[in-house]
Amino acid sequence: EELEQLVEERTRDLRTAQDGLVQSAKLAALGQMSAALAHEINQPLTAQRMQLATLRLLLDHGRVDDAYKALKPVDDMLTRMAALTGHLKTFARKSPSGLRERLDLAAVVDQSLQLLDARLRDEQVSTVLHLTRPAWVRGDAIRLEQVLINLLRNALDAMQDKPCKRLEIRLEADEQLWRLTVTDNGGGIAEEHLPNVFDPFFTTKPVGDGLGLGLAVSFAIVHESGGRLSADNHVNGAVFTVTLPIDLEAHSPC
Repeated sequence: EELEQLVEERTRDLRTAQDGLVQSAKLAALGQMSAALAHEINQPLTAQRMQLATLRLLLDHGRVDDAYKALKPVDDMLTRMAALTGHLKTFARKSPSGLRERLDLAAVVDQSLQLLDARLRDEQVSTVLHLTRPAWVRGDAIRLEQVLINLLRNALDAMQDKPCKRLEIRLEADEQLWRLTVTDNGGGIAEEHLPNVFDPFFTTKPVGDGLGLGLAVSFAIVHESGGRLSADNHVNGAVFTVTLPIDLEAHSPC
């Protein structure tokens, strides 16, 4: 009985430590994306100032109909900024451990790309999407989004010095599984490093560019969701594959 109690206590301690590590890695990712996200918010604010100046001129000249038309892009930008900042708050929150709710994996891809949109545009990355919709799974949307953001940021880092950057995200059904792949043309992972990419604190990046926790945390999150995360090389770069069980209840006709 004492041994069982000790095992339970250690399991709880391990779970608490893992949850803290997941949250720390998430906040670290947000911190590293903060400059691009600030730019993403500041750019439409500048545009809105110009739009408001135009609106004043139109109203001063009595051109009310034209003023109403000019309001639409302002409204669209405000809607987009509200969606982005709202999602940032959601992503930053600490989600409960072991959450297994029904979610659309394709929507997780959409939200991840929204957070990285500024960097994708600034670095002129050609993004190719092949997404099956809806792709129902069970898990924690925020944690799975953290996995995808880690994979996408690693791909962007790998392609940093490439003149032509190509990122492909593919989501398709494979028997009882959803298979999500992130493929880049960054040159790939050295064969001797492939067995260690998911080890904690393993990184090939320069000192200060990363702690080597992103992939280790991602591996744990996917495993906790009942899936598998693997890494491999293709002709021009690396390919990371996430497989998760299809939520058959969501696809049931009853």
